Amino acid sequence: MHRRNWLAQFFGAIAAVGCVVGVAETHAQEQQQITLHDRLRAGLKCRRPEEFEFVAHVAELVENNTLSPELVLSTYRWAVKQRPNFPFFYFQYALKQRAAALGVDL
Repeated sequence: MHRRNWLAQFFGAIAAVGCVVGVAETHAQEQQQITLHDRLRAGLKCRRPEEFEFVAHVAELVENNTLSPELVLSTYRWAVKQRPNFPFFYFQYALKQRAAALGVDL
């Protein structure tokens, strides 16, 4: 009987620890979501205030549904592929061209 109580407590403790770890992992995954604004700032390697302003404006247009996230992200991927060291200028030029075709002025 003593062994049964000990085993029940032991497996109960393991289950409790497993639940706590599962909740902690879920919470950590929720905090790791990166915003479009942060992704563009880091991925495009922004350095100057004008570059940060442009990225903030683009992120705002995406939030307002003026530009689609797919359009911005595909342009971002293309710019990084074209010039991995300094992709911002390629991104800015291409996005202005693509947005102008949609009637959006950047």
